[in-house]
Amino acid sequence: MKKVYFKEVQRFGSVSLYFVMGLIYTTILGYFTYALIDTFVLEGNMISGHMSPRGLVIGSVLSLLIVIISSFLLFGSKLLTEVTDSSVIYSFPPFIRVRRIISKKEISKWEIREYKPIKEYGGWGIRQAINKGGLYGKKSKTKNSAVNVGGNIGLQLTLTTGEKILVGTQRQQAIKRAMNKMFNK
Repeated sequence: MKKVYFKEVQRFGSVSLYFVMGLIYTTILGYFTYALIDTFVLEGNMISGHMSPRGLVIGSVLSLLIVIISSFLLFGSKLLTEVTDSSVIYSFPPFIRVRRIISKKEISKWEIREYKPIKEYGGWGIRQAINKGGLYGKKSKTKNSAVNVGGNIGLQLTLTTGEKILVGTQRQQAIKRAMNKMFNK
């Protein structure tokens, strides 16, 4: 039976993100709601010459679906991280449903480090590193990726294959203690 030293669940959830996305969603849905009411209830001409009533209905339904799906993907996703006596495990449902298990034997080096999410990885989520040549520069020979939802602290794992994986954390001291326990067993 494996012993769990660390467990963390992180979600996208800053107040500014909720505000911006709420504003975008409200604007999109408000426009289509007003256009539907103007066209079918008030018999106005808001869309006259721009779109047919059938096109308005199709556009409204598609916009609603996009808002629902993007809300689910953004606000329903979570980063699950676990450190046990023999491995580091993470998943990021609904994007990474299968738990990625990195055994202790696969880890050649680890560190808790501060990073620049936008400069190094182009933001948060499931990311590939942006090399020094810029976004469109030469591809690096080693795979360098990150999975994070916010902040700028992460567990950097260097694997025996040369691959580097950064897993974001909001609890840097706790994950550091867990990694020390794993490797000092």
